Order: sequence, then C-alpha cells, then structure tokens
Amino acid sequence: MVWDADARQVVQEAVEGKINRFRASVRLNVSLRTVQRKMKEYRERGEECFEHGNKGKAPSNKVDLDAIIAFIEEHDLSGYNFTELARLLDEYQGISISSSCLSKIQAIGKYSTYMEAFHTIMKILPWLCQNLGMEIVS
Repeated sequence: MVWDADARQVVQEAVEGKINRFRASVRLNVSLRTVQRKMKEYRERGEECFEHGNKGKAPSNKVDLDAIIAFIEEHDLSGYNFTELARLLDEYQGISISSSCLSKIQAIGKYSTYMEAFHTIMKILPWLCQNLGMEIVS
C-alpha cells in the first residue's frame, strides 16, 4: 500500500478518534489489522511510520561496478569469457558475481563497446601503421 497524503490523514483521524478503525479500514481498502498496526506505529514514531524501513540503505546484493571495471582495466582479459571473468573476480578480488550478471552488465553498459573498440584498434594498429608508413611511438 502506498501511504500517500490521504492515507496519512485517515490514519491520523483514526488515532485522534475522529473516525473508528473499521471506517478507516474501509476508506483505505486494507484490513482492520493493518489499520491497527499503522495506528500503533503512528503513536510510537509519528510521521516516520509512513516511510519505508530500507529508505537510504544500499541493497545487500549491490555489485561494486567500479571495482570490476578497475580489475578489467588493470589486467589483459582479451580472450576471457564471462565465466572466467566471474571466477577471477571471486578468486582475486573477493567479488562474487555470476557470469550471467556480468553479461547483463555488459549488454546495458557502455564499457563493453569501449573495450571491444579498444581491443579491435590494438589488433589492427600494427598493420595499419605498417601500411600507412607510420611508426608507433610509445
């Protein structure tokens, strides 16, 4: 249930005794027990009872993308697939992530396109320089 301004007003009226719990449950379209629970919570915590308990907290299964990208940039992983990358991340960085999650990140992120372009350029650069008569300066 979304506790919008109208729902908050109904709970407040029920706590103040302007309407009874049954009428509040009908107006909110929730069970009588839910209204009782919310009234008790409102008496104890006030307006904070309408906020979600996880507000402001990071998800417990959040993946540290910066650490994954840093690991990929530090190591030459050309020729590795997502399963191998997941194993390496778990073994050396302690980041437990599935290969399917890595492929989803790759599919929606800009990183894979950059890396694919980078590896393609690095593969053809010597040939390109040779055919154009240029030198690679490091």
